[in-house]
Amino acid sequence: GYPAKSERVNDIFYTLGSIKCIQKVTSNRENHAELGVDGGKESTVIRLFGEQGAKLVGVIIGKSKKNDEKMRAYVRLEGQDDVYLSQEYIPFISCDYGGYISERILPGEKANYENVSLISSLGELRFVKKGETFSLDSMPEGSKGDQKKIDDFLDKAVRLRISDILKADEASNIPFDTTLLLAKDTYVAYKVKLGRRDGKCFAAAAASFEYRGGEITISKNESEESLKKKEALLIARDSVEDFNGLNQGWVYEVDEEYLKFFETKPADFIEEESKDSSSQGKDAGNR
Repeated sequence: GYPAKSERVNDIFYTLGSIKCIQKVTSNRENHAELGVDGGKESTVIRLFGEQGAKLVGVIIGKSKKNDEKMRAYVRLEGQDDVYLSQEYIPFISCDYGGYISERILPGEKANYENVSLISSLGELRFVKKGETFSLDSMPEGSKGDQKKIDDFLDKAVRLRISDILKADEASNIPFDTTLLLAKDTYVAYKVKLGRRDGKCFAAAAASFEYRGGEITISKNESEESLKKKEALLIARDSVEDFNGLNQGWVYEVDEEYLKFFETKPADFIEEESKDSSSQGKDAGNR
């Protein structure tokens, strides 16, 4: 029931619709396995169903054959014994469901965000964009932030990738005790709750439209500059509705490396030299 990417589904229809056959190869079903059209491991089977769930047609794409400098494939309709050789090469059709969904949860890149916060049992970490770079807010006195570590963390935070999908009721016993808050530069903010279960990391996401200027209306005498600003606001608002429409009711399994987020603390983003200087200062004071 998870929404598929329409362009990838359209690729299937386009591929099927473009199959043309130049030659009948056999009608003997004993040859089906050898040609890869028996529905086994060497077959790609695509079935189309009607609204009531009744199968309309099934197409089996089998092994390829190089003929006259062209790579063609054997094809057969389910329920029929006739096997044909295609006129042209048939593009590969992936049967990996991951290819038919958006791989990432959050849109854009790190540069599209203004601030990012991580809230866990260890407290809150807030990263704020200053110019082109992010820095850790409330950096301990006398410490210097490690820019590479900060950038690596934020890249991972923004580029959450989906490895599996659960319905919300399948994740009812997952404690979501860590939260990522990401504010974009277009009045759009995202809240990602992170949870752990059986050594795996899970995420649930929602978006909000943070514009507080009241209802967005456009008048007849609106200036071009004002129109552009309001258009950007409307696009941002619509993106929030689309995001929540896609993600509501779903929980995602993400890479196990995000388990580190539960234990992330300010000291993880301080340059080693700053840590050494700080400890030396303490030692000198003790002496």
